[in-house]
Amino acid sequence: VVNNKMNGTIPGELFHPTLKYLDMDDNDFHGTLPSEMFTSSINLMNIDMGGNRFEGTIPAGFGNLDKLKLLRMNSNNFIGKMPQELFLPPSLHTLNCSNNNLNESLPDELYGATSLRVLNLASNNFSGTISNKIGDLKYLQELKLQSNQLEG
Repeated sequence: VVNNKMNGTIPGELFHPTLKYLDMDDNDFHGTLPSEMFTSSINLMNIDMGGNRFEGTIPAGFGNLDKLKLLRMNSNNFIGKMPQELFLPPSLHTLNCSNNNLNESLPDELYGATSLRVLNLASNNFSGTISNKIGDLKYLQELKLQSNQLEG
C-alpha cells in the first residue's frame, strides 16, 4: 500500500500470525499503532511505516517481534522517550526513527543491539551524551544522529 494517499487509522484486524512484511509508507495514516500489531503478528520481519502521521509514543510491544529485521518509522509524529524494548529483537539490522519528536537521552539498550547495520535517529530532540559503547555496534555501517542536541 505504498504511496497511495490512503488515510485513516490502521485496523487491528489487519494483523495475523502469517503477516511477515508490512509496507505502508508515504500515505496519510494517523493515530496510534494497534496493540494487535504486537500480539497477533509476532512473525513480522519488515515494517515500513514512514511518511505518515502516526502519533503517540513508540509502543514497547516492538520487543515482542523477535523476528524483526527492518523497522522504519521515520517522518511521523511519534513523541517521547524511545522504549528500551525497541532494541530487543536479536535480528534488527535497520532502524530509522528520524524526523519525529523523540526526546530524552538515547537508551543504554541501543548499545546492545549488536546486529544493527543502519541506525538513523536524525532530526529529533534527543539530548545527552553519545556513549563510547557506540563502538560496540561492530556491524554498524550507517549512523545518522544529526539535528539533535547530542554531545560526545
